[in-house]
Amino acid sequence: MDRKKILGPFILSVFVLSGMARGLLSGVAANARPQIAATDLPKLIKLLKDPDVGKRCQAANQLGCAGSSQALKSAVPALVEALKDSSQKVRLSAIAALGQLGPRAEAAVPALSLALCERQPTGIKNTGLSGESRFLDVSGAVLDALEKIGPAASKALPYVIPYLSERNELWRRDKVLRVLAAIGPDESTAPLIMRVIEEEGRFTQTRRQAIRLLARVHPAPSIAIPLLSSIVKDDPDAIARDDAAKVLEIINKDSSASGSDNPEIVALSNNVLPDKDMDTRLAALRSIQELGPSAKNAVAALIPLLHDCQPAIKLETIDALAAIGPDARCAIPALVADNLCEPSEDKRLRAFRAIARIDPDGTHTCPLLSRALEDPFRARNAVTLLEMIGTEETTARAESAKKIWRLK
Repeated sequence: MDRKKILGPFILSVFVLSGMARGLLSGVAANARPQIAATDLPKLIKLLKDPDVGKRCQAANQLGCAGSSQALKSAVPALVEALKDSSQKVRLSAIAALGQLGPRAEAAVPALSLALCERQPTGIKNTGLSGESRFLDVSGAVLDALEKIGPAASKALPYVIPYLSERNELWRRDKVLRVLAAIGPDESTAPLIMRVIEEEGRFTQTRRQAIRLLARVHPAPSIAIPLLSSIVKDDPDAIARDDAAKVLEIINKDSSASGSDNPEIVALSNNVLPDKDMDTRLAALRSIQELGPSAKNAVAALIPLLHDCQPAIKLETIDALAAIGPDARCAIPALVADNLCEPSEDKRLRAFRAIARIDPDGTHTCPLLSRALEDPFRARNAVTLLEMIGTEETTARAESAKKIWRLK
């Protein structure tokens, strides 16, 4: 028998097993990396300014191993400063290091939140072992870091939520849901989580994750129960059916205990649906406007109407959300995305007034305008919206953009 035929598979298996062993050992080594001492910090912080990109990346990675509280006091600010580095490889290393520090990197959350505005994949290509290039992504790395920081990253929530509402972010929704689960989502995320459930393909982990997360955000029973009931009854995904049944039980129990689901709101929410005639829909929207903040459970039904094919429905929906006020804050991403470049000045300003009423301090709106303020074609409208909100922060941002683009 040919010795090559016998020894060939054996040698190959040895290489495979040795490779696996090296991978396991390197993984153990990575998890067991020694924490840096405070005495090593000055050298590492100095290396963050080194002309060599590789050394800067290495320094950032090592700063992620800061152990003592004394070391953290210098490591976190140094890594935050590295987020401004001209090399995005260094920035990615700094982001990963902050995530490695976990809750101890709470002071870096504002800077990480701003980095989420860098929504597009960066221009850096990373060539793997296969020789195939792929783009590195800053905002994806930030989401990973925020997940590791956990509840201490709660201030990043307004910056994270918009990723659920945009169709071009479908591939990233699983990361966003993990961040929401780690941070602790608030009730304003309920309609967006339900939208994920409806839009995601069946048998996907992202959809199952969204169903489970719904149990933590107390959605309006009038909206959540029909959706979950349809999954329990007809969905071909057995895991999704089981998860939906458990969440449905929780929501039904909460609903019975609180009695919070107003039958009038349920009826109005049903009457705004596209299968009703135009007069019925408009009448329901005007009734919601009259109810104002007490109609907050109708918000989930109103958000899809911002994309309705009937212009009159869109306008009445904007007014209804404005009447509900701050409890409609989960509609802010859709209101901004749909109306920032709206050609009709009347509709655009109507939406801006609604946004200012729903989000009077600009907490949820400002993160959505960062990219627009960098674009000369969208900056003017973004400035108008910031001025309508009119807080000290939004006014300062508006004035800064006006100087950059020489707007009057």
